[in-house]
Amino acid sequence: MAATTSTVGAELREGQSIAADEFRRWRPRYHLIAPRGWINDPCAPGYDPVNEVYHVGFQWVPTGVEWNNSISWGSAVSPDLVSWTVRQKTSLEPAPDADKLGVFTGCLSPVTAKPGTVTAFYTSVTKSPIHHAAPYAYGQELLHAATSSDAGRTWTRYEKNPVLAGPPAGLEVTGWRDPFVAPWMSMARILDDPPATLYALIAGGTKKGGPTSFLYRLSPRPCDRHDFGSNWEVTNFISFPDPDSPAAADAQLDFLIMSAEGMTETAVPSRHTEFRRDHKQMWLCGKPQPGQDEAQQPVEMAYRYGGLLDHGCYYAGNSFCEPKSQRHIILGWLVEEDLPLRRRQAQGWSGMLSLPRMLKLQRLENVFEPDDSKMEKLKSFGVTKTASQMYTLTTLCAVPAGRLQQLRRNHQSLAPRTLLPKATTGGLDLSHGACWELKASFELAPGTEAVGLVLHHSNLDPSIRTVIKFQPSTETLTITRRHSTLHEDINTSDEMAPHTLFKFVDGASTASSGGDGASIKPTARTEPLILRVFFDVSALEVFANERTAVSTRIYPESGTCYGIFPFVEGDECNMSQCDYWEMAPNVHMAED
Repeated sequence: MAATTSTVGAELREGQSIAADEFRRWRPRYHLIAPRGWINDPCAPGYDPVNEVYHVGFQWVPTGVEWNNSISWGSAVSPDLVSWTVRQKTSLEPAPDADKLGVFTGCLSPVTAKPGTVTAFYTSVTKSPIHHAAPYAYGQELLHAATSSDAGRTWTRYEKNPVLAGPPAGLEVTGWRDPFVAPWMSMARILDDPPATLYALIAGGTKKGGPTSFLYRLSPRPCDRHDFGSNWEVTNFISFPDPDSPAAADAQLDFLIMSAEGMTETAVPSRHTEFRRDHKQMWLCGKPQPGQDEAQQPVEMAYRYGGLLDHGCYYAGNSFCEPKSQRHIILGWLVEEDLPLRRRQAQGWSGMLSLPRMLKLQRLENVFEPDDSKMEKLKSFGVTKTASQMYTLTTLCAVPAGRLQQLRRNHQSLAPRTLLPKATTGGLDLSHGACWELKASFELAPGTEAVGLVLHHSNLDPSIRTVIKFQPSTETLTITRRHSTLHEDINTSDEMAPHTLFKFVDGASTASSGGDGASIKPTARTEPLILRVFFDVSALEVFANERTAVSTRIYPESGTCYGIFPFVEGDECNMSQCDYWEMAPNVHMAED
């Protein structure tokens, strides 16, 4: 069920109460959200085998809509990663003798400290400010542990905290926080450790070396393929079997997933906030290998390729391995900085967590591209040229978790059709368009200039709209928000992401030479554009071909959509699918 009205009217500070209409206007219904106040990073996501539920914590300021030095943990549980019960009270708060300036992000350990409990590792903060550009004081960030026997409703601090009292001595550190603990087979082989060894990765950076993840010490070599910022937060590691060596049980592709701050290169429009220009959710693929200095750097990670996990307002992704399916699930924080402070104060809350996503490899085979230089410029793919002169591409992506289909109801669809330029009819008319999912597939023609979806937010004024558009000539996916609201004080800059539709050859033999030595020109087909869109009152998460993700926030006065209309510019194109589902509200605020 949706958030209960018991949170409406909760006082954020003395003398300020929240009106029910302001509280509900842009409040999501199937995204995980705090009862009130400020929310940011997901904390300790994972499965609790003792109570047989999934747990997700989150950084929380229940008494205000801005981050401050009293950051605590909130707590939510779910039987299925879809329906959530959120506790009204904090689960872990700063204490005078520990964490006195905040309980920062942490992880759930895959190994319990004692029977009947789960264990979390987290960053305990004792001094401020905590910022990658501010001077760093040793001991201001500590590694602490805590246990819970009630699925994260309450936590008991480890009596011998801190587990670690700070980063390695002698380093000029810019940050050292947000632990992630898990087995890592590739690292165990490098260090000759038992396979069940747990490794703790702590995100941060050094003034001389740039962004770093400390494994005492793990660090990627500098590379010029991406800007990875000056400091990392919430860094996870994950491994997949290497599809190029399927017969080798120990062959793996190893990835780091990091929240990068201090970016110097950016394609984010200047109207976005400093946080959005400065922070990105990124990942890289690398090969763990022995380091150059056995004492200070026993291992390092040689960079292979990398990119952005989400090109929008998504940050602080935190993941875990789901024990039943062995799939890797990640949740992130959807930032609310497009909404000015006075509006956040009026509504009484700020931010939410993303929908759960599954991390996976995407493997594209028999890709045809006559221009080799274009393939060499693909930053976010591992590129291999085959003997038949085709390409095999590999990349990491985060796609909507399959369990979200449990929320679907009241299905509608548009029959397959040819879309014509300037056509203004033939869309979906919605009566309850506040929470929905849509999947559409478009087969582009050579002359197609743009294709996409228009979301109408008024049943009277068609100019109030959000547009999702793909332009093949520039290989750009854009979410245009400038007409999505009538409130001029809300930031409505475009969200943009690079996206390529590849050409495939069915059967690599078509690229071989003929008997006279002449090359046979292969017949290539271009993959369709496949869009999955999730809308939730003010949250919009868009996925293209299961490899490009863009999350954003939109603030129509109605908090809904009255119609969804596919469109094309230039030549006509075929729309082979357009399916729509209402999504059931799934977040309940516990009465405790």
